[in-house]
Amino acid sequence: MGHTKVAVSVPDELFVQLEESARAEGTTRSAIVVQALQSHFDRVTAADFIERMNAAYGPPMTEEELREEAALARARASALRRINEILRQGETEDWER
Repeated sequence: MGHTKVAVSVPDELFVQLEESARAEGTTRSAIVVQALQSHFDRVTAADFIERMNAAYGPPMTEEELREEAALARARASALRRINEILRQGETEDWER
């Protein structure tokens, strides 16, 4: 992979942090900046993916919606257990008689 030199202006405090981090980690300023840029683009890509998924499937559920969905799932599971019991025992419901 090729490399391109870039000149960027950063606040003095940030430059001092960059210098100190590079020295402490035994690496170069360039390596830290590359890592920071990659991390930024990874987050942007992930945020874009989430945004596209939300657009396709709707926004994430609220806590209340999650509770309601869980209650429905429990009710469905209970109904399915009851149906399985009936089928195993050969019972019929009143409406089937």
